[in-house]
Amino acid sequence: MPQNQMPRDWEPPVPAWSADISALEIVGMTSYGAQSADDNEEFLERFAIARQEPGAPDHIEFGCFTDTADLKNDMAICYWRDPDQSARWRAESSLAAWLATDERLSDRAGYWIESLALPLNRFETLFSSETSAGVASLSSRPMTGPIREHGYWGGMRDRIALSDDDPLEDAAGGRLQFSTSRDTSGQRIQISAPQNLCLIHSAQNWADCAEEELSTYLEDVQPVLKEGMKFLSDNGEDTGCISCRYVTEYDQDRNELPRSFGYAYFLSMGHLEAWSKSHPTHLKIFGEFHKMVEKHNFDISLKLWHEVAVIDEGGGMFEYINCHNRTGLLALTP
Repeated sequence: MPQNQMPRDWEPPVPAWSADISALEIVGMTSYGAQSADDNEEFLERFAIARQEPGAPDHIEFGCFTDTADLKNDMAICYWRDPDQSARWRAESSLAAWLATDERLSDRAGYWIESLALPLNRFETLFSSETSAGVASLSSRPMTGPIREHGYWGGMRDRIALSDDDPLEDAAGGRLQFSTSRDTSGQRIQISAPQNLCLIHSAQNWADCAEEELSTYLEDVQPVLKEGMKFLSDNGEDTGCISCRYVTEYDQDRNELPRSFGYAYFLSMGHLEAWSKSHPTHLKIFGEFHKMVEKHNFDISLKLWHEVAVIDEGGGMFEYINCHNRTGLLALTP
C-alpha cells in the first residue's frame, strides 16, 4: 500500500484535531463485556466495585448493544497510562477473581475480556473538535491542530508513524478463516491477537446539535451508519471484519447519552481501508455526512472522533467465558 498520500497543497474540507500523546509510549486498553438474554446486572455491579480498587482504569467509556445472537451486551472500554498497572488490575481486582471462577462457565451470561497493549507508533486518533476521548483522555496536553493529514484517501495510514516503514499487512497471508460452527458455550477460550490485527473505535456525539442539525443527523446520517455497521457484523468473510459492534453510550450511572460508537476488529488495516474506500455501505455514510455538512453551511455541532490501532505480535489477548461463537474473535479460526 503506498504511503504519504496527502495531495500537494492539500486543504482539508473540514477541520480536524489530533491529540498530543507524545508523552506516552504505550498504553493499556481492555474491553470488558457481558452478554445475556435479559440483563447483566451482576457483572455491572461487580465492575462498579472493582473500579474503586487500587490500579483501576484512568479512563472508562461505557455502552450497550444488541449482538448478532440478539443478546443484550454491556461493555466498558478501560484505558491506563501504565500498561503494567493495567495488567495488575486485570489479574488482581475483585472482578478478575470473580471472572476466573468455574461458576462463570454455567452462568446465564457470557463474558469477554479483550486486552491490548498499544504502542503509539501503531496508533492514530482524530477529532472534529478539541474535545478529547479514548486514549487522548490520558494526555494532559492540549489538542493539536487543525491538522492537514486528514480528509483524503490514505490519511489514516499517514497518521500511523510505523506505516512509513511497515505495510502493516495481514501477517497470516489470508490463511485466517471464519467459522461459526463450533460450540463455545460453557467454555473459557483464550485467543492471541494475530499480527497486525486492526481495531477501529469510531464515535459520534450529537449532544450540542441544535434542532435542525439534530434532525438531519438522526433522520439522514445515523440510519445509514447503523446500516453500515450491521453489514460489517454480518459479512466478515467478505470484508475481513471479524467483529463489529454498534454501541449506544451511557454514563457510569447507566443513564443513556446522546453518543454512540462503532467498535470493530479487521484482519488488517488494508481490509478496513478497502471497505472505507470502495464499499457502497461506507460510501453512503460518507455521502450523507457531507450532505449534512453542506446543508448546514459547513458549520455543524456534531462531534466525531476515532482511534485506530494496529496490534503488534503478542500485543493482544482475548478471553471469552461462556460466550456464543460469534462473539469478538471467536469466529476467527486458523
